[in-house]
Amino acid sequence: MVNYILASILVGLQILDFWSTQKILSAGGRELNKLMRILMDKIGVVPALLITKIPMCVLCVLAAILLGDAIELTIAFGVVGVYYSKILYSNFKNMLFVQ
Repeated sequence: MVNYILASILVGLQILDFWSTQKILSAGGRELNKLMRILMDKIGVVPALLITKIPMCVLCVLAAILLGDAIELTIAFGVVGVYYSKILYSNFKNMLFVQ
């Protein structure tokens, strides 16, 4: 059950990252991840975000379904959650400066 909740939280973090990144870039901000910046330059912001966020969401949900409450998955979800929380903190802090 815990991993279903964590997977849901990670999906929510992906959605918030998509929204906040798009908002920052549309206000004149800059993508800090070099690989994402290259991908966005080649195919556009929304397609680049979609092809990275959707697989991550699907992977989280599938992992929770297939692995259930495995402690290794709980740890992995926790690490990824902390990482994306840091990204979102940075995004929301930067949103204050680009508006």
